[in-house]
Amino acid sequence: MIKNDSTLIYLGPTIRGVAKHGASFCGGLPRSLEEFREKNPVIKNLIVPVSKITETTKAISVEGTIENIAFRKLQNV
Repeated sequence: MIKNDSTLIYLGPTIRGVAKHGASFCGGLPRSLEEFREKNPVIKNLIVPVSKITETTKAISVEGTIENIAFRKLQNV
């Protein structure tokens, strides 16, 4: 597990064996998510501090934003 002091939330689509939509992480990310992130760096745009949930959720729904593109790419993984 990678250490981090803040609570993070994953707002992307559920990826079996990696992360569920809405999963929160306190103290770091699980190894499976870290390994997936190394191969699919676009996921970093959907793992955000809890304070950015509203902002990121809105961005996901706007065509062409980094968050929207990341979400769509991960739906096909």
